Amino acid sequence: DEIRLRQRYSLVVLYYSLGGEKWLLPDYWLDPTKHECDWGRHVSCVTDAAKGRCLSVLELSGNGAEGVLPPEIGFLPSLVSLYLNNNKIGGMLPNQICNLSALTVMELSENSISGPMPACIGRLSKLSALDLSFNNMEGELPSSLYDLSNLRIIDISYNHFSGTISTELIKLQTLTVADIRNNVFDGPLCDCIENLPDLAFIHMDNNIFTGTLPTFSKHFSRREETTLSNNQLTGTLPASLLSQSYVNPGNQIASRKSSTDVYHYQRSHEVFRYRVIDLSGNKLRGTLPAIVGFVSTLRHIDASRNELTGTIPN
Repeated sequence: DEIRLRQRYSLVVLYYSLGGEKWLLPDYWLDPTKHECDWGRHVSCVTDAAKGRCLSVLELSGNGAEGVLPPEIGFLPSLVSLYLNNNKIGGMLPNQICNLSALTVMELSENSISGPMPACIGRLSKLSALDLSFNNMEGELPSSLYDLSNLRIIDISYNHFSGTISTELIKLQTLTVADIRNNVFDGPLCDCIENLPDLAFIHMDNNIFTGTLPTFSKHFSRREETTLSNNQLTGTLPASLLSQSYVNPGNQIASRKSSTDVYHYQRSHEVFRYRVIDLSGNKLRGTLPAIVGFVSTLRHIDASRNELTGTIPN
């Protein structure tokens, strides 16, 4: 039928577009005697009563894929998880990728993808994890990005994205990880960061952010890492940055296996407190809050290369 034909055709085009003949593990791709859902470990399918076997997971991580992602990727409307990280994929992302209406995970890190983020990205309404880190992407973030109301994890670090972070960020109320370090973002930090209740990991290092630090006076039971090093931030260290994490322990904690594997993100019922704070390489003034010595969970704090004065708290 047409649905099956489009699915098989899409995978065939993908194979040739990404140099399938040179993949490290080609498995049974293009085997005419097998259903495309049986082409090997890289594909997983679900059975739909009306549509038959539909591709739900495409996993080609670290498989030596090289080339440009073809528009035909949009012929996989049942795709839930797309893992193409750690390959040599280049070119721009096709707008047809926004046709993947069932997609919840898009993992395209550690490639050579260039150009802007597709303006239509907001059509992926079920997306919960977006990782475009370690590519060559550029341009401002599209306004539709802030329509992804189910987004929990965004990692666009180590690219060339620019512009300011919109106040529309406040719409991403489920956001847990925001990693935008090593880009060219500028302008003031949006105070809306404080009003994202589940935001645990905030990484905005090595950009050109200016202005003062947010007061960080809300939702401390969720915070674990805040790194804003090597920007142009001014003002003083807000005392609430640490004091609230000490007096209000909360009841949840979040952890990741590694900085590049954002999908092994788990919750537990342990007490949740700050562990990492890095504000180095800015223009901050004032003194280090005395409360810093009482935060027993703090493993790393770096306020070097600022204009701080006073003594180190006992």
